Amino acid sequence: MKYSAFIVLLFLTACKDHEAQKFCDDLEAAEQRVYQIMVSDGAEKKRLQALVDGQPQLAKEITLGQINGLDRIIGEIQRYDVDDIDSARAVKKSTLSYYRAYRGYKLLDTVDAYLLRQSLHKINNVQQTTAFRLSRIAETARVEKLDLTRNRLIEKFKLLHRIK
Repeated sequence: MKYSAFIVLLFLTACKDHEAQKFCDDLEAAEQRVYQIMVSDGAEKKRLQALVDGQPQLAKEITLGQINGLDRIIGEIQRYDVDDIDSARAVKKSTLSYYRAYRGYKLLDTVDAYLLRQSLHKINNVQQTTAFRLSRIAETARVEKLDLTRNRLIEKFKLLHRIK
């Protein structure tokens, strides 16, 4: 009787560790997809080039495509069922907060395009541009802080579940 209880406990622990590993793998896959959307497919380079070339509408369209990709990933993460995984809820919440903030940061790229369009048409408002630059700095700091918090929680989660 003692051995069967031990075997059941061992099996349940192994299942929990497997679920934790899968959750970590899913988060890493999401991170890779975000990287793909933002950087490796060349979208960010094309967006910046469009701004340099004075094509704010193209820059805005590229940004909106990146934001749509982020929205899909945020939706996927929201659907992760982590209720039975110790500490996973905090990691999921932190990850969602980070990606939502990053999405907001990317929305500022559309403002960049808008301000460029205004400057091309000589409608530039120095006060508006300065306010935008200050909000961009504040948003950058917020996104970086959320990323740091998320990374710390993921590392603690991996230690807790003995995930490499």
